[in-house]
Amino acid sequence: MRINSKLLPLKLHYFCFFGCASPIIPFLVVVGTELGLPVSLTGALIAASLMMVVLLKPAISAISDAFPSHRRFIFLLTLTVMVASLSSIAFIPRMGREIRVEGVLVRGVGDGGGEGVKPESVPDAGLGTREPVPEDPVLLTKDDEDEEEEDQTVGERTRLYRLEGVNISDQLVTSNISVWCGGGEWCGEGCGEVWWLWQFWGYTALLHSGTIAFKTAISINDAIAVDTIGPDGDYGSQRVWGTFGWGLMGPLSGCLIDWCSGTSLIKDYTPAFLVCFVLGITDVLLAASTIKVPKMKTNIGQLKSVLPLLQQPRFLVFCAFVVLNGAFNIIAATLVLIMQKDMAEGTWYMSHIKLIQGLTLFVQCGTEAPFMAVTNWFLRRLGAHHVTSLVFGLYVVRMLGHGAAGAYNWPLWTTLVVEMLNGPCYGLGFTATVVYSSRISPPGASTTVQSLTNLCYESFGFALGMFGGGLIYSWLGGPWLYLVGAVVAALTFVLHLISQRVMPPEGEETKKQSYGSSWEEETEKLKTEVEEGLLTGGGEEVKEKA
Repeated sequence: MRINSKLLPLKLHYFCFFGCASPIIPFLVVVGTELGLPVSLTGALIAASLMMVVLLKPAISAISDAFPSHRRFIFLLTLTVMVASLSSIAFIPRMGREIRVEGVLVRGVGDGGGEGVKPESVPDAGLGTREPVPEDPVLLTKDDEDEEEEDQTVGERTRLYRLEGVNISDQLVTSNISVWCGGGEWCGEGCGEVWWLWQFWGYTALLHSGTIAFKTAISINDAIAVDTIGPDGDYGSQRVWGTFGWGLMGPLSGCLIDWCSGTSLIKDYTPAFLVCFVLGITDVLLAASTIKVPKMKTNIGQLKSVLPLLQQPRFLVFCAFVVLNGAFNIIAATLVLIMQKDMAEGTWYMSHIKLIQGLTLFVQCGTEAPFMAVTNWFLRRLGAHHVTSLVFGLYVVRMLGHGAAGAYNWPLWTTLVVEMLNGPCYGLGFTATVVYSSRISPPGASTTVQSLTNLCYESFGFALGMFGGGLIYSWLGGPWLYLVGAVVAALTFVLHLISQRVMPPEGEETKKQSYGSSWEEETEKLKTEVEEGLLTGGGEEVKEKA
């Protein structure tokens, strides 16, 4: 195997860039809940950051074109902001004060049994869930005594604080213990209090700046790669190093987090932030010394040729299904990390949960590449629209698999088996979207149409999935989220089949009549781009599941 030494810095840049983001970007929603934010609020914050990308990403590209002599500085500044923002989340403390309670450990709490602490003194306010203390402190049963408390002190001492998600040894029952709650999720009436905490606004600012810088840097990375390798170069051989970095650093950082956290339910993310910082600084220094930044091309002049396409109902329906495709993808691939954490509580899996979540990223990356390689085989036999229908059908199976795993308490590793469906869902689904959008593009405007399609998938679709999925998860829980997702995916599958009957895909002859003789030249150009992997959408297919 021969490696071009001139392209080695580009390969290392891709590895460090995606390896730096891998320990943080997919876990932003998990980190947010660890800090104390509800899943719904964290999902809304991520959705807002994705929508901000729609406005700020083109603005940064326009600034780069307006000041060509400062283009390199802008790129390095974007990388630096990304690294500084993501790694600085490590300094955001958990929201709310630390809560402690001392007392006797007892067993048999609640309807299904469990452990709890009978306080010897009035504990700090804010602990839950409280159960009435029965006569027997060891074999506890649910008591229907009056909930009304006449005296605060007496009421607190006659309540038992249930320990949820903790696997307690039998030897500790009836022992005097001290429980320290180092973190928790804000819920109920007090949830609004997070708006007054500086930790919330610090996390929000770092999340937005890191996500926007990450998304912007992706586009610049692809422009750098295309300019460096030339028109006859192999883009895929460079981009695959980013996949290596993303797929390897996730499990590595997860293993280090579990090792540093020990048996604690509250995980220490310091190793992940250190991996992000070290690889990020390495990437900034590497880019500053070896990477040449090309001129960023804007598509403003091509919008006029795209306007007729935007007025076609067929294209608008296509964009709507692209948005739903992206929403299903982010719900299945990112929110499953939250459900894995919930499933692991109270089991031995909790000591290795971050490794399992890292392996989830590895499975997702490992299954995508083979299906991307055989996409053309499916497209030739089924067509882009039928491949998309197939993907929606697979999302139904994928959602039901996750829902069943959470509802019936299946072993945690079954979620990794279900996530193997990410290969055809993303590998076929996104690529089919890229290919179809290239076929319907007016001559000379393929890049603009690709950008619009990618905007629908990775901005509007991801934002819809994080916002809606986060709300449903907070209200109903993980299993119900995926049940609802399966129902919506099934309806989308049916509607997509109906849309092909009502509005058949535009054929080549129709397109040739619409755009004239230049269509043949544009088709040959698009075929070359697909083979070399240089389409804008292909360059944007980064694993940022979030």
